[in-house]
Amino acid sequence: MGGSRAQIEDFSSHVSVMFQKYPMCGGSIIDELHVVTAACCAVHYRGVFYSNLIVVAGADDLDDISPSNVYSVSFITFHENYLPRDLWVHDIAILTLTRPIIFSPKILPTPLLTQKLHVETPSRIPSFGQTYPSPILHYSRFLRVLNILAIAHHRCSNYYELFGNLNQNQNCILLPSPDSSVLMGDGGSGIYSQRRLLGIASFVAVNIGSPAVYTSIPPYLDFRNHNSIIYV
Repeated sequence: MGGSRAQIEDFSSHVSVMFQKYPMCGGSIIDELHVVTAACCAVHYRGVFYSNLIVVAGADDLDDISPSNVYSVSFITFHENYLPRDLWVHDIAILTLTRPIIFSPKILPTPLLTQKLHVETPSRIPSFGQTYPSPILHYSRFLRVLNILAIAHHRCSNYYELFGNLNQNQNCILLPSPDSSVLMGDGGSGIYSQRRLLGIASFVAVNIGSPAVYTSIPPYLDFRNHNSIIYV
């Protein structure tokens, strides 16, 4: 991912979504029982789901986690039309926790963006993901943040037309330098503008320095009422 170290107080809704104690993805607290993340973080492919997921809140150092801020996931709500083979269309999921989150200055729900972007928007993405490309997963111990530029769909689709058509609810982020990228472990992390959640990191860029794709939040504001629930 690159970027610089971040303090959890600046991204108090950010969580680490872990599988077998590894920080596989990020997520964002939306209320006391729910975290929004990418479907690819919870659904391996149709019919195969990750179980025993945990959510770690209120941490910017994964070697200094308070047990009281570790939450188990009871079930996963994902979009009924999620298709990994179709450029990860509808890449969004909500994790329901087994107990309510205790809010504090380091742990707070995020407000959601309610209208889709039509202009370029300076944004930020926090993550514990990889700090450099490698076939061996080296996740960051510390929370990091990358300043990015969220761009509208029509610009984003030009980058990916050779691979298929992006859905209208998929947009791109431009990265600050050729050395920056969205990498393994960054998926599911929130993309924030003026402290509002505008999207969820979906899949990594084709090449280092190329735009990465995110799922836009506004089209899914009523998401939980119309989709599939898997108990894990």
